[in-house]
This record gives sequence, C-alpha cells and structure tokens, in this order.
Amino acid sequence: MARTLRTVEKRLGVDTGKIVTTYILCPSCWQMYHPSELPTMQSRLCTAPGCSAALFRLKRMSSKAQKRIPYKVMPVASFTAALARLLMRPGKWEELQLWRKDGDHEPAPPITREEWYAEKDVNEPLTDIYDGWMWRSLRTGIVHQWDSKNLKVNDIDLRKLNQRFVSLKCGLVVHINIDWFRSLKRANYSTGTVWLTINNLPRSIRFLRENTFLLFVIPGPTEPNTEQLNGLLEPFDREIEQLAQGVLFKVFRHDTMEMVHVALPFGPMDTPARLKTAGFVSQNSEDHMCPCCDTPFCSLVDPTCFDHTQFRYRDSAKQLKWKFIHGHSNDPEVQASIVETKGVRMSILDRLPTWNGSSSIPTEIMHLFWGPGTSGQIHRVILIEGSMFTGTGKRSDVTPMDRLTEFLESIWWPNNSGRFQIKIASGGEHPKADEWRNFMRVYPVAISVAWQMWSRHADDEAPLPKKRSNIQQAIVKSRKLLHQRRIKNVSRDEDAEAEDYKALEDIQASRNYHSHYENILRYCAATRIFASREITPQEATRAENFISEAFQSWAQLNCHLTPNFHFTSHLVEYIHTYGPAYAWWVFPYERAIGVLGKANHNGHGSGEVEGTYMQAWWKTMLIQELLTHLQERPDQTEQDQLAICALLKAVKGGAEADRQRGTLMNYIALLSNPHDSARIVFPKQFKLISLRPLGVYAIILQFLRLHFPEFNLTSDAGEASNGIPFDSQGVQSYANVTIGAAKYGSFHHHRGKGFCYGYTKGRHTARIEYILSVNIPRQDPPISVNVALIRCFEHHPQDANHPWSLWATDLGIATWKYNVLGSLEACHLNDLSGQFAFAPVHAPRMGRLWVTFSLDTTSQEPDNSNP
Repeated sequence: MARTLRTVEKRLGVDTGKIVTTYILCPSCWQMYHPSELPTMQSRLCTAPGCSAALFRLKRMSSKAQKRIPYKVMPVASFTAALARLLMRPGKWEELQLWRKDGDHEPAPPITREEWYAEKDVNEPLTDIYDGWMWRSLRTGIVHQWDSKNLKVNDIDLRKLNQRFVSLKCGLVVHINIDWFRSLKRANYSTGTVWLTINNLPRSIRFLRENTFLLFVIPGPTEPNTEQLNGLLEPFDREIEQLAQGVLFKVFRHDTMEMVHVALPFGPMDTPARLKTAGFVSQNSEDHMCPCCDTPFCSLVDPTCFDHTQFRYRDSAKQLKWKFIHGHSNDPEVQASIVETKGVRMSILDRLPTWNGSSSIPTEIMHLFWGPGTSGQIHRVILIEGSMFTGTGKRSDVTPMDRLTEFLESIWWPNNSGRFQIKIASGGEHPKADEWRNFMRVYPVAISVAWQMWSRHADDEAPLPKKRSNIQQAIVKSRKLLHQRRIKNVSRDEDAEAEDYKALEDIQASRNYHSHYENILRYCAATRIFASREITPQEATRAENFISEAFQSWAQLNCHLTPNFHFTSHLVEYIHTYGPAYAWWVFPYERAIGVLGKANHNGHGSGEVEGTYMQAWWKTMLIQELLTHLQERPDQTEQDQLAICALLKAVKGGAEADRQRGTLMNYIALLSNPHDSARIVFPKQFKLISLRPLGVYAIILQFLRLHFPEFNLTSDAGEASNGIPFDSQGVQSYANVTIGAAKYGSFHHHRGKGFCYGYTKGRHTARIEYILSVNIPRQDPPISVNVALIRCFEHHPQDANHPWSLWATDLGIATWKYNVLGSLEACHLNDLSGQFAFAPVHAPRMGRLWVTFSLDTTSQEPDNSNP
C-alpha cells in the first residue's frame, strides 16, 4: 500500500519527474548543467570559458552532512516524453489526422510559394494553417550542412525522397512561443516561458490546456541575451533534430509502434522576443530595423516606409550564411562586426532546416495591434499627445475627452465580452490586449461622438494646448525627435540639397479632424479584417491597402510612428504563409501565462518560483490524462465513477472555472464550429411555465405548425379538429443557453439580462425575450424543439448619413431606431448567430439612435445587415 503522496503520484502516473528535469544554471553566463553533474563537480565555479561564477553553495543539514544548493536552476520539460504521453491518450492519433483533405493521404512532392500563388483562388477563404503555402512546402529528410570552404549552407536530402513533410504517416508541424512576464508583483522580476503547440490538431482543441506544452520556465530577474538563450534552447533543439528524422512511439490501441516525425517551421511571438530568438538585432537598429526588408529606422517619417511596393527584401540565404559565419567564428571582433553590419547573429534554431530566418517569425497581431501595439500608439501618442482631444478652454464647454468617456460608459456589453476599463480613454492604466481590441471595435463611433464629426468642416482643426500643459510638452518632445529622424532620412539621399534640409524646419503634426478620422476608419477596418477567423487572399490584400494608406497618411501628417507600424506591412505575407492570423495568434499563451501567475508559490526567485509554475502546469495535465484513461475503462465500478466525479470536480470546478469565464469564453466561441448541430447546452435549472399568461401561445403554435406540418398540431382550447392538441402547460423556460460557447440569455430573467441581445439569421439584431424548450406531444421518442422568442430592432432610415457609413460593413457597425423593438416572433435557437454591443448616440438632425457593434469575427460582415 502506498504510504506517501509521492508514491501515490508515481503509481497513478501523475509524477512530473519523468517529464520535467531541473537544470543548474550559471548565474552569470547561463551555462546549463544536468542535475546528475552536481554531486560530482570538482569545483563550485562555472567551467565556461571566461566565467568564474559560483554555481552552488553548501548547506549543512541536521545530519551534519553537506548539501549542494544551486544558486540558479531552470525546469525543462522533455517534448519527446510529453509527446509519448500525448499519443497514448484515447483518440489523439485520429485527431492528429483530421486535417487531411483529398490528396493529402498519399506521398506528394513539396510545393513552392510560386506554385501556391498560381493555384490559389484569391476568393477562396484561408481557414487554418493548413491552407497557407508553408504547410505543403516543408520537405522531409532535409538537413543543413555548413560548407566552410565556400561559406554557404547546403540543404541535403538524405533519403532523396523529394517528399512534403506532411505526407508522412504522422508528420507533426509544431510552433513555439517565447514570452516573459512579471511573476513577482512586488519586485522587478521577469520570468520567461517557452510554449509548444501541435498544429495538426483541429483548431477547436489545438490551444486547450491539455494540448499546450510548457517546455521551459526561464528564471529571472533579467532576461537572457541571444547567445544565452541559444544555450538554454539547445536541449530542445537536439530533441527536434532527432524527432525530425523519425522516432517510434506507442499509440493508444495500436498493435505496433508508429513512426512520428516533427518539424518546427515558425514561432509567433512579440517583436522583441521573435527578433532575439531568431538571431536578429533590435527593431531600434538604424540600418536593420526590419528582418524582412532593408527599410531603415529613420524612414519611419517617410510614407514609403509603409508602402510594400517600395520595399527591397533581404536575401534570406545570405542572412543564413552570415549567421553561420557568426556561429562558427571564435573571434569576438568578427562576430561584433557581423552583428553591426549585417544585423544578424547565430540562433540555435538556424540549425533546423525547416526554420527559415525572418519567414519563421511572423508579425503576431495581438501584440502588433492591441497589446498595446499600434492601437495604443494611435490613441495615446498620435491623438491624445497630438492635442486632438483638447477643448476650447472655456469652463462651460464639454471637452472631446468628456464626450468620449461619457459615450464609453453608455455602451451595453454582453457580460462575457471582456469589455475594457473606461480609463483607457484617457490613456491611463495598462489595458490588456482584449481591452484594446474591444476599444477599437467601438472606436470609429466613439471618435465621431467625441469630435462631433457630423458638423465638422473639411479644414477644422483641434485647438492648441496650453503652453505649459503636459500635452504641449509631449508635442515639443515629439517634434524634436521626429526632426532628428527627418535629418537622418534626408542625409541618406545622395542627391539631397540644402533646400531639402531647410524644408525640414518647423514641421508640425496636423490637427485636422477629418484627416485623422479617415485614417482611423481605415485602420479599424483593416484590423477587423486581419483578425477574422476566415480570410481570403483578396480580403487580406484589401486590408493591407487600408492600413498602408492610413499609415502613409499619418506619416504625411507628420505623426510619430514606431517600427510596429512598418511591421504590419509584412502581415499579408505571413497570412499567405501560415493561414489566417487567428490560427497562430498568441492569445492562448497569454491566457496560459495568466493561469501560471495564479499558482501559489513562496515568492523565491532564481528558479524556485519557476519550478512551482512548471510543476503546477504539468501536474494538471497529467491529472487530466488520468481522468481520460479512467473514463475510457470498459468495465467501470461504482468506485471508479466516484473517483471520476471527484477528479472532474477538482479539475473543472471551483475558482479555476470562475477565472476562465471572462475573455476565455470569447476565445472558445471563436474556435467553436458554428455548424455543429449538437452545440446547444442548457443550464441544469429551468422553470415550468404556461404560455397563455405570457400571451405567446399563438406565436409558438404558429411556429410549430410552420416548421413541423407533419404533426398537424392544433390548439388545446377545444377547437374541433382531428389533429394533435398542443398543450400550453409545462414548457421549460431557461435563463440562458450556450450555443457554440457563445452565451445568450432571457431578458425577463435576472440571470439572462447580461446576455439578452444577439444576432439572428445573419445580422438581424434582436432582444431575446424568452428561451424555451417545447415538447411536441404524442411522439415516441419525444421531440423537443428549442425556441427563442425575440423582438428585432428596427432599421434606421438614415443609416447612410453618418461619418462611418461608407465603412460600416467592414467595421461591423449598423444603426437602428432608438428604443424601438418589433413585435414578438419565434425562431430556432440555432438561428442565433452572434453577439453584439450597442450604445445610444445623438446625431444632429437625426436625433437619438442605437448603434450596434458586431463582436463576431468568424468571417467578413455581410454586405447588407438590414433586416
């Protein structure tokens, strides 16, 4: 009998010791040592060249023995061991094969980018990673070989198969994410995480916790540089190189072991992490701001910096050559010269043939647009610090910022939408990416209200700020910074003359309302299109044109733009390569970091808190695996069922479930299949009601007659007929219902009011009055019909007379009569098709009206949202 918790964990298979290894790190140079080396070390000092830092201290135990305590440790999970456990989960092998379409079951040669462009219909949606050109371009059996004589990297096909990687029986394409977060709230302590996801899994389960692998938790308090990060990633790199050649694994209910291959072609991350991981210099480098093209940093003041037709792309083969020269050189001066002149240094991932420099580090839209990214720069710097919210200075006047705040407070949001802090309007606090995203959904209307765009003339400008105000100081600082950049930019032109420099004097940022508002419309429309779950190449190009025009215009308006604005110009290339951005954005990893941050720990750094995070993550995954295997047992006893119930309650209930309800529900809704007929989930509680007192009996009866004429239903009021009378009593009424993880509620129930508005049959906006489950009588088996009683909004006749009207479809915005609802009508619950937010707006000459904002980004908005 097991007497200790450790023994119980080992026997149940939930001991993390077989997956996680805690390495010793040098506190100075980050050199890694396997824990088995600790007892046999001859010296306390690091053995790396040029380093003499102490690795451990001696602690005298109560037994008078001395124990070696490392100063710094790092927990590392073996991906090979984790993959072995994954393949032993019931049904997981089959899930890994679900991506295959016609033509994907037999060996085929890899395609090129040019072939993909030639064959791809520009109007055919990209729905997942499998639709990008990368998926079928990877080659199997390829290794990098460095030719030191000719200074070039050769790709050698060891088995001369000329076969695409995903044509293998089980060719797993994975990606990694590296991110840092502040783990100790009362100290300046940064902890790093390395995550891995298998892209062969369906998108609906790809980012679930049990399918997300936490490989490293990098200790703080500071972040490692590229060379140090290379050393930390070396064990993982060796694993990927071995798995790329193929490893045999046991698979659940397979009689023989299966050969599995793994390829790592890319890693979506924020800008600093992706450049560091891939071996590129900082985005603040003058000559090497962008790893994809040679656009210089100083050109951020020039519209050509945001025009992709003007870019001169870097040669990836030459970049790889210089990286290998850097990595094979032992001369620090040579290495420093390569970094300075070529903007690259060797990355450990460059050894992988599937990793392709700048192509492998896509610009990720969560950080690019919302975290705070370009959205924060536009609102805080271009507009607020650009004096666009400055009032007239009269005490009785309401300022644009006051109007903006008042409008934001008036918005009705579904309770599970995430919302945002109202302080985001003034540029305060530190909003999360979800908050910036929701803010940008309503931004075009919010700015219209704040600036009163209905009555603005084409040449109207915002007032200047007071001379000693913070806004004026920000303007002076920005003007000086941009002036220096303009001088550098002009100096790069060999034909520049004295007049060109003189023209740079006294350039000021524009405060024209209409110019800025047009750019806001372009930007918000583009970000909404880019964030769609499905996107066609044509739509991606249209969004690229919108955002390029906006940024070029802001550059012409002499506004302060950052490298992130330029990086958006390369986003379409990455969407063509890896499919829609939603398929590989980093929202899931941000949520996972949030889960880690809530783990209980002792607050000790140098690897202790990181070890706690690693243990907490993997312990939960192993318990979920145990639960899955228990549920698959064919002959379950009563004790087995009790154990399963207890585990389910522990894993899914309590505070953890409560923490995951907010923005997580939005994310699940994005991943949910909208065509799944079994996606309606009612709560356990319901109320039996009678339809006649509510005055809805005739509506329900007419609905059932229309959709089920074969049952010949009649009224239960005693009308003479040979049909089946429909009973008005005993109808189940629910406060809310979950459809594809989107929650809808009843207006007449206090638990449903927070979810009681939704789209039906496309983009018909409605208030949901009742959610009912009606039984059709005398049927065997009984037939239940799920019905929603709704009142639709009435369309506003002057919908085309608003500042945003020409962009309304792309923005998901529509206008309706204020506080006017249609007559009661019935519809299937399956007809509920999405959620929206709405707010009252007072428009000159039109009075009060309702404006709705679509929260659904499954695809592009339909051209006509009128009922």
